[in-house]
Amino acid sequence: MPVDWYDATPWHGVTEYCPYEPSGQAIAVVQAMRTSRNPREGEKQLRHYVDAIIKRWALRPFGFMTNDLLNCFWDMGEARPRLVAGMFSQTDLTRFRFLRENAVPLAEVPINDSIAG
Repeated sequence: MPVDWYDATPWHGVTEYCPYEPSGQAIAVVQAMRTSRNPREGEKQLRHYVDAIIKRWALRPFGFMTNDLLNCFWDMGEARPRLVAGMFSQTDLTRFRFLRENAVPLAEVPINDSIAG
């Protein structure tokens, strides 16, 4: 996907795949590598794309790195990249975004004494 407002100098300003929400905001960015390379080698480029998207929209998209054999999912700023069995659906990504935006730290959740006794 061409990113018209993106600085094209380092990587030509083109992502391999970038699914959007119905609102028109990017929900994920996919960085594809050759099958002979480790998908994590695309980490710097993926971070660069996500940082550019954040400058345009307030919502941070999720990231995927793949070499078509291995797939890594990365929720930057929340968790480290991890291997996953495949790409997530639009519904999955929407649910993950909802969880990210509505998460409450465990320390702030009150203990229900009637249950915990």
